[in-house]
Amino acid sequence: MKKLFTVLAVLLVATALFAAAGVTAKVGGTFAFANLNSATDSNSEDFAESMNMKSNAFGFDVGAQYDIADNLAVYADFVMVFPTDATMKDGGEEKKLSVAIKELEDGFKTIDEDASVSYKLNFFSVSAGVAYKLDFNAVKLAVGGGLTLNRATMTVNGSAEALDEVYSLSVKQTFTNIGLNALVDAKYMFNDNIGVGVALNPQLGLYNITKASMKMSEALEAYFEDYFDDGSVNGFKVNFAMPITVGVSYTF
Repeated sequence: MKKLFTVLAVLLVATALFAAAGVTAKVGGTFAFANLNSATDSNSEDFAESMNMKSNAFGFDVGAQYDIADNLAVYADFVMVFPTDATMKDGGEEKKLSVAIKELEDGFKTIDEDASVSYKLNFFSVSAGVAYKLDFNAVKLAVGGGLTLNRATMTVNGSAEALDEVYSLSVKQTFTNIGLNALVDAKYMFNDNIGVGVALNPQLGLYNITKASMKMSEALEAYFEDYFDDGSVNGFKVNFAMPITVGVSYTF
């Protein structure tokens, strides 16, 4: 999380530094959906088949545009959303994460009726590129493209206690994608400085890095003949994400 807020801070500082030189800063609420696939490795039992995660959620967006010519600008954008559920597919089986967690929790409750299993999801993206600006009087439009990096993270934690034994499980999985993004940003200006608008930022991931780790207590290991402590796979894989933002902007 520290790295994410560092990126956010850099965007805000950059906006402040160029505030006197044709900068538009924006902030808003975002809805984003993502369809992410892991790369594969035929030599790895854990990553022989692609894993898939589909999710959608609300969050926030901050960004900036810097004019480099009358009709050209460079832009940077940061989006973060917090899904409450996701559809996961590992091999041939597709299942809602919340359903899988409930099944896992039911298993823990056979050991300890007070046992619980929790999970968290988040998705963020950082995009930058060049946009062509179109001026329709009060309506301003920017259309462009560039590079993007996005990442979805899932963490699962469960624990139970019985007969002085602790049964604990911790799982973390990340899908990181590097690729291309497009930008369509339209806003209505109330005056020379303040505007409201909507922005679409479709993202096409081309290179994927997936990391997974599973840690468990010794008492729980006895129930599993084989499991991985950690692993990763990377390679070319097509992914897609689409943040849609509605927000306000201020032009310095």
